[in-house]
Amino acid sequence: MRNWERLVDELIAECRTRGIRNATLKGRERELLRWGFWLKKKSPRPKAEDITAEHITDYIKSRSSFLSRSSVAGIMSHMRVMGEFLVDKGVWLENPLRWMNSPKLHTNYRKIPKTYHRADLQKIFEESFNAQGAYFRALFPAIISIYYTTGMRKSELMSLKLTDWNREERTLKVMAHKTGIERITPVSDEVRRCLENYIKARDNKLLQLGISSDYLFVNSLGRKVNGTTLLVQLRRIADRAGVKRATIQMFRHSCATGLIEEGVPLPQVQQILGHSHIVTTFRYLSVSDPMRKQAIAKHPINSILDSLKGGEDASV
Repeated sequence: MRNWERLVDELIAECRTRGIRNATLKGRERELLRWGFWLKKKSPRPKAEDITAEHITDYIKSRSSFLSRSSVAGIMSHMRVMGEFLVDKGVWLENPLRWMNSPKLHTNYRKIPKTYHRADLQKIFEESFNAQGAYFRALFPAIISIYYTTGMRKSELMSLKLTDWNREERTLKVMAHKTGIERITPVSDEVRRCLENYIKARDNKLLQLGISSDYLFVNSLGRKVNGTTLLVQLRRIADRAGVKRATIQMFRHSCATGLIEEGVPLPQVQQILGHSHIVTTFRYLSVSDPMRKQAIAKHPINSILDSLKGGEDASV
């Protein structure tokens, strides 16, 4: 299996140029190297160009034990990408993985997204304005308002550049690391004020430090905000506000359900969140569906109970 590691390196480098997020690339590289190690233990050891459909199915079987359907589907997805790469490189004549179906995944099996109650959101926002230090009292309200308004992923927010903010149009240009798709997201006037207030504090902070930065959100040292540190700070704010189980992803889920509750059509919610497929957006209907609530409001049980209640009042 000579050159397998080199082929994997070339594939990862190519994927990186397409803007695929680092977490996905690390998982892909890890899985492909594991596949190569498995092939090296085969006797006789096949060359990359001699890998057969039988080798592929045997490896998938060996990796499928005690794994969920989604995990197996993810493994096959990484292998399928490698197969297409080998075909492009002329190593394989065809990619057998094209015709190998991954385990069927049903949206019904997915966990219901966890969201913030609106009262808890208000507590978190209020507490973010009480952060210790004037700079953080500008930084955290801006970050939290952007997360909740746009439903942005953590990696997307941390990668925002100052030039991605269009003051005149009140929009943010977002590059989705997960899908590689760029989108323009508008913000409300209230969020704009939070963001502009932060940008003034940011510029003053960088001026004091005597450095510059292209990134929109920077920490007190003028460096790009760190995801782990950001989550820790968010949880501290939530704890002080009396809100438990706070995560960054819950802002994204809360954004989606909040928009749906207000009657925003699903295609527009899909565009705001940056979902590649509307099927992904459908799962938020299990949390918030205004049409379903309206249907229950018209249920015959309501008139039946109302009439009984009226009879009880009359008897009293």
